[in-house]
Amino acid sequence: MKSFLLRLVALLVALVASPAFATTVGFTYSGSGTSGFSGYTATGSGSFVTDDLNNPAGLANVTAFSFTLKVIGDGDADVYSYGLGDLSSFAATFTGSSLTDLSLETVALPATYNYFQAFSVAGLGVGEATAGNVDTGPIVQGTLALDASTVPEPGTLVLASLALLGLGAIGGAGQRRAAG
Repeated sequence: MKSFLLRLVALLVALVASPAFATTVGFTYSGSGTSGFSGYTATGSGSFVTDDLNNPAGLANVTAFSFTLKVIGDGDADVYSYGLGDLSSFAATFTGSSLTDLSLETVALPATYNYFQAFSVAGLGVGEATAGNVDTGPIVQGTLALDASTVPEPGTLVLASLALLGLGAIGGAGQRRAAG
């Protein structure tokens, strides 16, 4: 029994020693109208999750994406809600757990008042995030503010818990034998 438990614990420790991580990046957007759309403003917030720290992470590594964009122009406001299925391209570069570069593109979603909007990020610098469509080009241009955090995936947490329980069981059995 002790041999089986030791092998089980060794396997769990090996699995936990190279855990899978998910990186969640929250972001906000603030933009203003481009030439010809000077009265327009835009705000938005969203997040994406990558399944691990591939460098760079590509579209296949994104397990969740959501972004809500509000564009106000000509006295009217349109709200666009993008999901994972609306993401057409994606690349993110991480240095440690920090996001150091990002590019993404969504499909254009319909509007109630103004224009169809696709959201595009060419980088993390000032003015590198835009919303627009094929007919007008960028309508608003702005910048993202980021909040990235790396957390173990739930499966990794379960494995770590099992490993600790196994170690506790082996230690408790050894103490009972020594006392008996």
